[in-house]
Amino acid sequence: MRRVLLLGDRRKAGVAPAAERLRRFLRGRARVAATDLDGRRDLSRLRADLAVVLGGDGAILSAVRRMGERPIPVLGVKFGRLGFLTELRENEIEETLQRWMEGRLPAPRPRMRLHAEIERARPSRKREEAVALNDFVFERLGPRILVMHLEVNGRDATTYRADGVIIATPLGSTAHSLAAGGPLLDPAMEAVVLTPICPHTLADRPLVLPERSRVSLRLESDDAKAIFVADGRHSFDVLPGDRVIVRRAARPALFQGTGRRGWFEVLRDRLHWGHPSGFPEPG
Repeated sequence: MRRVLLLGDRRKAGVAPAAERLRRFLRGRARVAATDLDGRRDLSRLRADLAVVLGGDGAILSAVRRMGERPIPVLGVKFGRLGFLTELRENEIEETLQRWMEGRLPAPRPRMRLHAEIERARPSRKREEAVALNDFVFERLGPRILVMHLEVNGRDATTYRADGVIIATPLGSTAHSLAAGGPLLDPAMEAVVLTPICPHTLADRPLVLPERSRVSLRLESDDAKAIFVADGRHSFDVLPGDRVIVRRAARPALFQGTGRRGWFEVLRDRLHWGHPSGFPEPG
């Protein structure tokens, strides 16, 4: 019997009742390995064939992070406001799970993640590491702009003077990077997107680099404070001379799709493409 994780964010309206409804639906059909609607459980040691995540993108980011190096295919159900990482609506869950149990869904799709390491200028300070599914954000913490020197594959590229830099995956290109003027990338691609935040020169534009690129950002400001944030959740302080090195993570995340809703349909739904005003019509 297949094993299913029921995960989500109980703070979202409708999530807790939906989880209970799914537990009843799965009884006798699949084993519920664990239920966690608070985002606190360590998922890295659990064995399961599918993780059903009820909520928004934040719930999915949390679930993937807690899986660590043993990714479980994620089936996202939209209960949030945007939900770029979710594919299902609430009324589609049972029918989709039935198709999954019958082996009638496509194979899970790998989605690239990023790994970051913070090399400290002071030997007394320990190195930090993090993994992100959407993005890393190197940003100022205070009133002064940041001066950050960029190297790509060991070669000098440029020096940013900006409020920060977003380093995103293709999956994360619809998140913070998009809001900062970055490009949209098909999530099936493997690439690294660098988007400066409010750069002080118009010459600094977003960059799209090959997935094997080694990106290095060194904080050169002497009087500015900075933080480095992974997927909008975990932050690390960055001091002058510290270097952040970002490269492709060893293991991707896995997403279970239905084969019914493509990327452009998700964009039309979430970004309201096709509406004259850019927003859905009332009602």
